[in-house]
Amino acid sequence: AYGKLDHEDWCTHKGVFCTWNVDRGKINVNKADQALDVSSCLMSVEYHPVLPNLCAGGAFNGQIIIWDLSRSEDMEVCVSKNVEDGHHEPVTKVSWQYVNKTHWLLSLGMDG
Repeated sequence: AYGKLDHEDWCTHKGVFCTWNVDRGKINVNKADQALDVSSCLMSVEYHPVLPNLCAGGAFNGQIIIWDLSRSEDMEVCVSKNVEDGHHEPVTKVSWQYVNKTHWLLSLGMDG
């Protein structure tokens, strides 16, 4: 993972979520297979444990994003909104957990 962890204040620039296909013979580390724009720097990403095409990310601005990487367009399938019960500080960890026969996406942020 690449990221900028030395913010001294609120993140005001956009980020990018990049993926590489490791099944290919040659990987160019300077050119990602997919580069998806994000509204803020990503702090955490985690792939779904059963559906590897789904990936969740937690951003510095408090947003949680879920991407479906099997799509050719509109890969962003869900983005959290800044609501009263949502994160308002950086999301430091996202994690898929299997509870009661269902996968849940849990998040941890600087605000709890």
